[in-house]
Amino acid sequence: MTDDTAHALHLEVDLAAPVRRVWTALTTTYGLRAWWWAEWDDVRVFVEARVGGTYRIEAHGAGIVIEGEYTDVDRASGRLAFTWVWSDGNGTSVGENCTLVVSPLDSGCRISLDHTGPWADSTPVERYRSEWTTILAQLRGAVDVTRSEGVGRLFG
Repeated sequence: MTDDTAHALHLEVDLAAPVRRVWTALTTTYGLRAWWWAEWDDVRVFVEARVGGTYRIEAHGAGIVIEGEYTDVDRASGRLAFTWVWSDGNGTSVGENCTLVVSPLDSGCRISLDHTGPWADSTPVERYRSEWTTILAQLRGAVDVTRSEGVGRLFG
């Protein structure tokens, strides 16, 4: 049996946005659609953010699908947990899980991300570190209240 935490990814990102705005961007179809994989115009998103609900994010042109099931959705604590299944031309991942916690700060909020899987080495961790860093930068651009332009204004 593989220890899922032996090769786990942990990231923390501070955002200049209130928790409610970030929560909306993470847990609604229109919220995710506004920023996830913003560099592609063919991204399709479906979100049913409730325990047992599912999500699916698809970039047809890139041949990538991410989907899973929500295992914890607690707005009061800012905790969002879900299974993670990545499919592309190289195959489909199994046994991966993500947990995001959105915590208030004086200057906005902090997202703490943990992504785990039954990984034999740190190769997936480093790949996901790069991908999550890009994705969270796109989220920052969408929700940042210090910006006067762009999609950040969508989440009032």
